[in-house]
Amino acid sequence: MGDGSFEEATSTPQERANQRKLQGNQCVERGDFKGALSKYNTAILLDPDSEVFLTNRAAVHLKLNNHTHALTDADKAIQVRRRGCPSLIFLL
Repeated sequence: MGDGSFEEATSTPQERANQRKLQGNQCVERGDFKGALSKYNTAILLDPDSEVFLTNRAAVHLKLNNHTHALTDADKAIQVRRRGCPSLIFLL
């Protein structure tokens, strides 16, 4: 998942997941949606209970016209956090 650096070896899965999310955000800023999808996928593998990672991936799926996957991720995010408001924004 990473380069095996000391920093990565000593960080928690949540910290590594957040780093991948930040990298995904950078990909989105550059318009590299496939790259962002890869980074968000890794973040979710490391921390599957993050509503933020799921909604970020849902947004990328929308950019890639993967509407079914976007809806699936938004639904998962709602399940993770019952308040659901950030997840629903992408569906409006």
